[in-house]
Amino acid sequence: MTNRHLYTSAFSIIVVAILIFTQTSCTTYSLLTIENSEFKNIYGKVYVDPSLTEMEYSQILSNIEKAKTRIAEKFGGVTVDPIIIITGTPENASKYGLKVFPGSAHIAPWETYLVLDNDKIEGVDVISHELLHAQVAELTGYWIFTTKLPTWFSEGVAMQVDFRERYMVDLNTFDYSELHRVMKITSNSDFWPGNKEIEISNYRAAKAAVKKLLDEHEAGVLYERLKDLSTGQEFDEIFATIDSENTHNKNN
Repeated sequence: MTNRHLYTSAFSIIVVAILIFTQTSCTTYSLLTIENSEFKNIYGKVYVDPSLTEMEYSQILSNIEKAKTRIAEKFGGVTVDPIIIITGTPENASKYGLKVFPGSAHIAPWETYLVLDNDKIEGVDVISHELLHAQVAELTGYWIFTTKLPTWFSEGVAMQVDFRERYMVDLNTFDYSELHRVMKITSNSDFWPGNKEIEISNYRAAKAAVKKLLDEHEAGVLYERLKDLSTGQEFDEIFATIDSENTHNKNN
């Protein structure tokens, strides 16, 4: 590939990224200007809502470290260093893009932003979930993360370090037809249709599907396989599909 082609390719990626990222322009502006906002920079790249107290600062920083430890123990070290924004009011949660969910990872070519609602993050779970999204994007690169990873896989990976009770699964009793159902979902709107019960089912099925895939590989292989995606290999070449022979419905 010539330098001209490289520049053209890079320019195309940046243009597409900007178009995607600026679909919610108000949120984007808020994220880009966080350093000049009323939010307080309490440590590194962590910014907290001005309504929060110093006691809450300590708990937030402690939970971030616990989330990093949880990911490290499961998959390996955390190398990503995102900007982390902790909101403390409904108004600021909405301003920074949290309409329904307690946390969100905003992945851009120039930076990764984690936005977390301090009133809803439920200890370490949501932080771990969003931080692992950021780590996956760090390993694959922006373009691969946004165009090559199926939603069920991306969410299923994040759910491996998310221990909230309503999302817990046991592969020994799980309905394996649900794995095939969720793996056929190809659009974000189908994964998050706005129905809470369906979305919980999708998260649980995605968690079970990824757990099954990872159980079929050696421990700690996830990071290596994610890096392989950046070499041009296709997703299905790297992560074996769950075939019907090995995934019969164990409820029968």
